[in-house]
Amino acid sequence: MMSLDDQALRAAVETKPDTTTRTLAAGLGVHYATVSKHLASIGMVAVKNDLDVFYFACIVPLLVFFHESGQMEKREFLDMWKEIPEQNEQQFTIQNTQNLSADAICAKLQQNNIMTVARRSVDGQELLYHSIKYTNNIFVLSELKIHQASTALTLSLKSRHVQAVANMNDMFQLILSN
Repeated sequence: MMSLDDQALRAAVETKPDTTTRTLAAGLGVHYATVSKHLASIGMVAVKNDLDVFYFACIVPLLVFFHESGQMEKREFLDMWKEIPEQNEQQFTIQNTQNLSADAICAKLQQNNIMTVARRSVDGQELLYHSIKYTNNIFVLSELKIHQASTALTLSLKSRHVQAVANMNDMFQLILSN
């Protein structure tokens, strides 16, 4: 038996996603257990039934990893916001396509474990502050500016771990659009 190339395996699954492990193994010239191990290592999802084990790729939304214990106290939030370097802050424009009020935005975010820490109004803008805690205990802090007479929202995100902010704006947009 030959060794298994992960890229060849991924290509085989993507070409025919409903292929069983045994069929994949036969086509790639390896044992089906080898296919199973490699599929798991490249992030494929398995579904087992009475016929065989079927693998497929699955995109999991980031919000699945937001922990319900992410609520921070105002002081804790403020201290962390100040201590995170400015270069770790990223700013995005997202759309309030449903023209949600500040209360409705907070409620939707809270339902998805994005916890409201504080709110304030400044110069006709509503500012909402939120904390997000990943299941691995990494926090992301946000400031969401609601501009009067506009559906555009300004989202500022900060974290000690810059990678934790990646695609977070997409999650905010997804939540607020549904």
